[in-house]
Amino acid sequence: MKGKYFIEPLFHAVVEGRKTMMREIINPQPLGNFYNKFEFTKRNRVFQKYEFTCGASLIPKYRVGERLYLKEPYILLTDFPYCADAPVYKYDGNRECSFWKHTMPSKYARYYIEIISVKVERIRDISEQDAIAEGVDFIFTEDECKTTVGLIGTKPSDHGYRNYLWHGLVGNGITKKQSDNWDYQYSSYASAKDSYFSLMERINGSGAWVVNPFVWSYTFKLVKNEK
Repeated sequence: MKGKYFIEPLFHAVVEGRKTMMREIINPQPLGNFYNKFEFTKRNRVFQKYEFTCGASLIPKYRVGERLYLKEPYILLTDFPYCADAPVYKYDGNRECSFWKHTMPSKYARYYIEIISVKVERIRDISEQDAIAEGVDFIFTEDECKTTVGLIGTKPSDHGYRNYLWHGLVGNGITKKQSDNWDYQYSSYASAKDSYFSLMERINGSGAWVVNPFVWSYTFKLVKNEK
C-alpha cells in the first residue's frame, strides 16, 4: 500500500474532513495540452490514461478506488528503555522529541484515504470551491472568534483565509527565504484560491504557481481505522 504525507495543517484538515482534494505536479511535465482520457483494465483493475497533444500518454500515480495510508512523524516507545512497543505521533501535539521518524510504515497508520476521482488541469485553473476542498484555513478559528478580545462577535469568514507564506509564520513551518520570496505579506486573503496559491508555493517551492504546471487533481474520502 502506498503512503501519502501531508504537512501538519493539511493532515489535520484531512482528519477533520475539511480537505477532500489534493493536487500533485505531473513530473515530467507534458509539453502539449491535455485532450483525451480513456480507461483500460489490467489484472482486474481499472486504470485511466491521459493523452496530450505532444504525444505523451500518462497514467496518474494513484488510481480511482486505491487506498493510501496517511504518513505522519512518529517515534516508538521501544526507542526508550523499558517502554512498550507503541507509536507516539507528533501531530497529536507532542513536541518534546527532537528525532521524529518520517518514513512511517503502514502498520503504524491511523488514517487512510480512498481516491474517488482524478482529473488533469493547470494549477491556476483551480476553482474557489476546489481551493476550499484543498483544506485551506481561515486565519482565525471559531474558538478564537469566540474568546479573543477584538474578535468576539465575528466569524472566521470575516477575516479571510490564511497566507501560508506570511512572514509571521517564519520558524513555524516556513523559512525566512520562503517568506521573502513571496511578495504578498498581509496575513490573510479574501479568497480561498489566493490562499491556496501561497500553500502551493510553500509546498513546491518558489515559482510553482507562476509556472502554472499541469497537475493531477485527486478527490478522496477519509477512511478511519481500516485495520
